[in-house]
Amino acid sequence: MVTYLAVGSEDRLRRNKIVLAFAVGALIGLIPLAAVTLLLDRLAGDVGGWGIYLVAAACIASGLYLFDALPLPDWGRGLPTPRHRGPGIAFLLGAAFGFALGPCAFAWIAPVLGAAWLSVADGLLAPVLLLTLFALGHCAGVWLAADSLDRVQRWLDRFQRQSGLRYGRFACGGLLLVGGGYLLAAA
Repeated sequence: MVTYLAVGSEDRLRRNKIVLAFAVGALIGLIPLAAVTLLLDRLAGDVGGWGIYLVAAACIASGLYLFDALPLPDWGRGLPTPRHRGPGIAFLLGAAFGFALGPCAFAWIAPVLGAAWLSVADGLLAPVLLLTLFALGHCAGVWLAADSLDRVQRWLDRFQRQSGLRYGRFACGGLLLVGGGYLLAAA
């Protein structure tokens, strides 16, 4: 029993280091994208006129995929397994993820940045504290998601055969199709 706890503790500590490295990398990956976004005078995911059509196409394609009307290839099969693992690779993957997630992240990070910017006149302590707490909350969400992967996978495996998940998939596909259609109509 003691050996199991010791091994479990080491595994959990290693996993926590990897998750933390990924989350910090994701936050750092947002910085260059945020700078470019601010230089281009874009905020909160405003990608311009052509971006609406691109987002609408992505919504419609995703909705059709969830309806099983648009089969997509399984690009994940046959990919090589990484030879290097650990916090360093997790940090690099997190930075790439943060850079790719940037346009979506600005919609919910813009109010925090705005509040921090407005409070700079009162001193640096409040904005630094606000951004630090926001970053910790963001990392905690990533950490919680990574820590619950095993439980979620067991739950999905158990309920995979039930039709409720299929109906939920169709409902999400329908919402994506409606959203994509709305974006096209509003453009």
